[in-house]
Amino acid sequence: MSVKASPNSENGTAVITGASSGIGKVYADRLAKRGYNLLLIARRGDRLKELARQLRNDQGISAETLVADLGNPADVKKVADTIATDSRITMLVNNAGTSKSGPSIKVPLIEVDRQLDVNARALTHLSLAVLPGFKKRDRGTIINIGSVLSFYALPFTTTYSGTKGHVMLFTFGLQQESGGYKRLCPASAPGNYCNRDLGHIGRCLEKPGRGYDHDS
Repeated sequence: MSVKASPNSENGTAVITGASSGIGKVYADRLAKRGYNLLLIARRGDRLKELARQLRNDQGISAETLVADLGNPADVKKVADTIATDSRITMLVNNAGTSKSGPSIKVPLIEVDRQLDVNARALTHLSLAVLPGFKKRDRGTIINIGSVLSFYALPFTTTYSGTKGHVMLFTFGLQQESGGYKRLCPASAPGNYCNRDLGHIGRCLEKPGRGYDHDS
């Protein structure tokens, strides 16, 4: 997929994963207001199309959509191939994430694998897809969404904390590898939030057995 350019696209195109709700949707709104074109990625095509339509109408930017499940290796490759070859892309927001809380021995392995795939593996692959082009053009920003649980684990967040610890250390490592390249890889560490559209942002510690999904 190629990203269409709009007349006022000097900022380039921002790619946002998990864009159909929550933090990703807020990033889409804020970046559109700053004049970025957008490539919005998530599983739920209906929500993506509605958000893209709204942002095109309200902000006059180009907003394209790409439906993908970042827990699926084929979809990760599809997204990586798309963003690696488009020189108009100037920002990647790795926001998609998922969690399943509970004692480790009671969390099904399929849920453990999904957290590893979405939170760590997909984020890593997509970062490495855009980084060579960003460095070559000396332009581009990667924003990796971590968590306060990047820094510690609770008795019911072990796998999730492990994946977010990877996000934080991977991000720090890329910063060091990149030397003088300045606009690389800030890492955000939000707390848990209650409302999918962030009408009120809060730190609502979820009870064991629950989880969330940043529309991977």
